[in-house]
Amino acid sequence: MEIITTHAHMRRLLNAVRPDTIVRVNTRAVALQQRENLGLYLEACARLWRLSSSELFAVSDLHERKDAAAVLRHLAALARRLQSLPC
Repeated sequence: MEIITTHAHMRRLLNAVRPDTIVRVNTRAVALQQRENLGLYLEACARLWRLSSSELFAVSDLHERKDAAAVLRHLAALARRLQSLPC
């Protein structure tokens, strides 16, 4: 899985549900900026959809490919939360 592409997809996902959720995005392929992008994504999930820390993943889980299961659990939790939103 290409990390930069993953960051872009996650940002698009949140912005599709709530426009301008993540406005500032680092576009350079520098590891520190990629990690910052993931941090912005996770902060938005926690703040806007009140996902608990157990429903989030660590940046290293995705960025360093340490725990794909944690990322999948997060996506499932986010999907459940978004399904409960009014249309």
